[in-house]
Amino acid sequence: MKFIHGARAKYEQEPEKLSNLVNYAMLRHCLDLDFEGAKPIYEKAIKLSPNHPLISRAYGIFLLASCQPSQATSLQTAMRLFHEADVSDPHQRMIRSAAEIYFRWSVLGNAKNPLALLNYALLHQCIYKQYEHAEKIYRAALAIDSRNKYVADNYSLFLLERYPG
Repeated sequence: MKFIHGARAKYEQEPEKLSNLVNYAMLRHCLDLDFEGAKPIYEKAIKLSPNHPLISRAYGIFLLASCQPSQATSLQTAMRLFHEADVSDPHQRMIRSAAEIYFRWSVLGNAKNPLALLNYALLHQCIYKQYEHAEKIYRAALAIDSRNKYVADNYSLFLLERYPG
């Protein structure tokens, strides 16, 4: 909790520092569930460090979760970011602590929020390649709100990838 509160304060003190940008973007994305607020911060971070594996993975998840237009372009960009991150950080060391702090904590604090579950499903699908677990999380999100466009669109893409044809 202390780290999360510190991320907001550090960003306010030094908004140009890369680590502050990344942590604040993830806070806005995962904990505040504020896609509009997270977008310009992620864009600034990815521009400063386009090959940083943590930024690439978090921003890729963000692009998918927020269903940025065009969805096809966002999907291609996210897949490229995930691939580049896998090359530079094959053991996923840089995403592990962030996943615990932001993605998992969001689910623990917002277990009934489909967007929190969506972010967590995308983490398990795209980063950890734990497809069965991702599908369970998608289904839990849809059970809460079957009409949530973000969850429904991402789950449809997941099913197309998993069960083509």
